[in-house]
Amino acid sequence: MEAITLQQIAPYLPYGLNFKITNPSEDRFGEIVILKGIYFTQTDRLTCQTDKGTFYAWELTPLLRNISSITKPIIHNGVEIDLLYYLEEKYFTYPISDWVKQLLEEPNWMSNMPYLLVEELIKHHFNVFGIPDHLFIDKSTVKI
Repeated sequence: MEAITLQQIAPYLPYGLNFKITNPSEDRFGEIVILKGIYFTQTDRLTCQTDKGTFYAWELTPLLRNISSITKPIIHNGVEIDLLYYLEEKYFTYPISDWVKQLLEEPNWMSNMPYLLVEELIKHHFNVFGIPDHLFIDKSTVKI
């Protein structure tokens, strides 16, 4: 069974990654939660501590943005922003369009990116690790 790995989720922990409860037998089915921590139980089950309780990892599906949506405005902390404009204004003195082109066209783009750019993409919950689409929910389709 294909699953998201701990290595793919852990970098998002400091940035309040949202998950949707997708276990239909769970009382809070469909609710959006914020991941606060991850740990293993004594029976080696990956467990997630959230703002609304504790769940097994298989009961939750992360909300991530497709990397292809980097050119579209996003909602961040309740405010719509143009991420590329924000990044150019905050960190870079020249357009980052060449890097964006790499993001969208090259499979191994991350090895050529400045760490600061990758960190910002993680901070804004972009799928930088190539997690298959069926293992996450596109954050732009969910109202939080």
